[in-house]
Amino acid sequence: MNKYAVALVILTLIGTVSAVNLEYSRNLETGWNLVSLPYSSMGYDSSSECQFTRGYLYLPTNHSYIQFTPNVAPGVNGYNFFAFWMYSPVKCVAKWKTADATGQIPHITTSNLSTIWAAGGGAFNFKAGWNLISGFADNPTIANVTGECQIIRGPFTYNPVTAWRQSNTLSTGQGYFIKVASDCRFGYTTPTEQTPPAPPA
Repeated sequence: MNKYAVALVILTLIGTVSAVNLEYSRNLETGWNLVSLPYSSMGYDSSSECQFTRGYLYLPTNHSYIQFTPNVAPGVNGYNFFAFWMYSPVKCVAKWKTADATGQIPHITTSNLSTIWAAGGGAFNFKAGWNLISGFADNPTIANVTGECQIIRGPFTYNPVTAWRQSNTLSTGQGYFIKVASDCRFGYTTPTEQTPPAPPA
């Protein structure tokens, strides 16, 4: 194979990789479903079985819901790390995807909490009362990610069939309501101050 043929093969492979879509699907029940996405820049796939007509976010600052554009993931609109309500008139499979999977990493894991807080914390800046966040890709227990917060109730997730259910884990694809005693930083660990060794005896 000559060098031109090799170059053509390389370019073909690069094109194939860059064109790969990153997809996520979620089974929805009839009614309101509490959903989160594992990646931050996923748009709704219009070819899904589900017709995404109504989506709502919960804002803890004024304890109210706001509607958002169904064909855009909340993370794209700046509501990073939020879960959201999605209404489905029938039982179906909803799908999201990115135009390009290059550089995509899981939205939230316990290992990238420090990076999230370095960027400001997003929805992890909890307000006193109820807060709604997305699940984690590595499905941690709530005890491992509480941070500074004193949890009064929750986490609660919701399914139209079983209604509210309390959980000890924050699983990918789910949304969770958590009630805290006061404003706090969820998942934030105060860095331990390091001091030099004491002088010799």
